[in-house]
Amino acid sequence: MTRWKKRLGVIAVVAMLVAVYGWWATSWDLSVAYRVNVEGARVALAFSPDGRSVLVNRGPGRTLAWVDLDAGAVRPVPVFGGSWTTAAVSPDGSMIAIASCLDVESTGSVVVVGLADGTVRRRIEFESPVRLETTFPPDKEELLILINRASSGLMLSVDAIEVWDTSTWEKKRELVPPTRGWGHFVDRGRALVRRKPEGTIASVDSLPDFRSLPVPFEVQLPMAIGLAMGTRQERRLFATCFLDGSVSIWGPENGPKWSHLSGHRRGFGAFGLLLSPDGRWLSSGGNSLNGASTMTLVMERFLGTDYSEATQNEVVVHDVTTGKAIACLPAQQGAVFSPDSRFLATVGPGGPLRVWRLP
Repeated sequence: MTRWKKRLGVIAVVAMLVAVYGWWATSWDLSVAYRVNVEGARVALAFSPDGRSVLVNRGPGRTLAWVDLDAGAVRPVPVFGGSWTTAAVSPDGSMIAIASCLDVESTGSVVVVGLADGTVRRRIEFESPVRLETTFPPDKEELLILINRASSGLMLSVDAIEVWDTSTWEKKRELVPPTRGWGHFVDRGRALVRRKPEGTIASVDSLPDFRSLPVPFEVQLPMAIGLAMGTRQERRLFATCFLDGSVSIWGPENGPKWSHLSGHRRGFGAFGLLLSPDGRWLSSGGNSLNGASTMTLVMERFLGTDYSEATQNEVVVHDVTTGKAIACLPAQQGAVFSPDSRFLATVGPGGPLRVWRLP
């Protein structure tokens, strides 16, 4: 028995060394500018307009928190997080709109909080099971609220998009899509990605007219799991990701061709994409397709319960101009870019918030 304990101890040490080497080998192009421990942190939601604070979701039943990066202080926000929580900062930087629901079977709410004083300016409640998302169009004094409502069998479908006037906080109108299917905003509310029931992408529609946008044939929408849109050098930028961990991008630097990117580790699928505000950087979130292995469960005995979480998630950062991955960040999730595109915030197992300095 003692011999087996020694062998398992050796395995644990070797695994730790491999993990440290893997971290160093895959994230050396980025340096950590800030690291703040935030108890229960799950996802980084948004940067403040000045880039000096990050809004963090601490999970269902707990309030969100602003993390002051310079002081390392954590300030609660009077909004409870959920399993699905999104946030959007207004173009003038005066307020943030937080959409939250506990799960797909729960009601949801949108809370608008002033960034200067932290007071709640508006609270909008929604009845029946919903999944909400908010965004501020960059050139209007409006708040868009996307309502995905659960129907029979808990399948989500876009019910409507409410348009609110941010000067009077009155609802101006309601946009109703011509067809069913759940979706989410891209390109700051300029377009809506529509998805099939199995999760792959069906179409990309412009707003507010729900007109199907012309997408390059190479985008391969029927196979894509995630899509991001943005603008670089005054030209539209498309990025898609797939279950096999690959990422493809169609952008101004590429000319009339499609670039296929790599960077995720073997056995990881790419499930979410995010473009930086200037269109220079692309982050893709990866999840293990195989779940926790037997060895992972054994290692938890020696390294703690966070070890399993650390092996299930990763964030890869791509340089759009070169088409190369500049870093793979194991054990990280919930990425968000700063407004000036100089930093990337992620959350690791156990709650540490890391802010990475981009090259």
